[in-house]
Amino acid sequence: MDPADSASRQLSIQAEVLERHEEMLKHVSKEQTALLQAMTELKGMLISSPNTAPTQPAPSLEAAAACPLPPSSPPRQREYSLPAPEKFDGELGRSRGFLTQCSLVFRQQPCAFASDSTKIAYLVQLMTGRALQWAQAVLNTQPSVSYDVFLSKFRCVFDKGASSDAAGHRMFSLKQGRRSVADFSVEFWILAEESGWEEKALRGRPGVARHQVGP
Repeated sequence: MDPADSASRQLSIQAEVLERHEEMLKHVSKEQTALLQAMTELKGMLISSPNTAPTQPAPSLEAAAACPLPPSSPPRQREYSLPAPEKFDGELGRSRGFLTQCSLVFRQQPCAFASDSTKIAYLVQLMTGRALQWAQAVLNTQPSVSYDVFLSKFRCVFDKGASSDAAGHRMFSLKQGRRSVADFSVEFWILAEESGWEEKALRGRPGVARHQVGP
């Protein structure tokens, strides 16, 4: 083949390739122009739309630091619940302790025991034997009895030695006998509390020294 013809053919092929590249570049440029025009039109629609809500700027770190979150409330502590007192069967020596334990429950839960009827019901539920028989007799004859009256009747039956005069008499006639000094002293101060005598007054009474008065 003539070298001149070969060179001419190569030039013709390169010219065709360049022509195709030029057409592709024109097509890409046309597509870019159309895309830019569409974006411009969309931007204009967003600006002119009356229902478009303004964009809120993101809060800065300084603004967040100036408005800290409210402190969380401390965890609620679990309230200690008193156990139910041991049931009372009418034994005279246990009546005062039984009433003391019930009164602590009433004091801890004032809302639950706001009425006389709930207090009486709580006491009766903890009674057995002779005590329950007595409570049934009282409630049968006086269904609407108040708590104070019910308590007064209870003490008259099961706590006859609870008066301050009786406690004072027992206190000053108390003897140690074969008991230890510690047991004797504890009983003496129990009677002193029941009688209503203050320690200062007791120290001034004759014969108190022999009862081991003192801490």
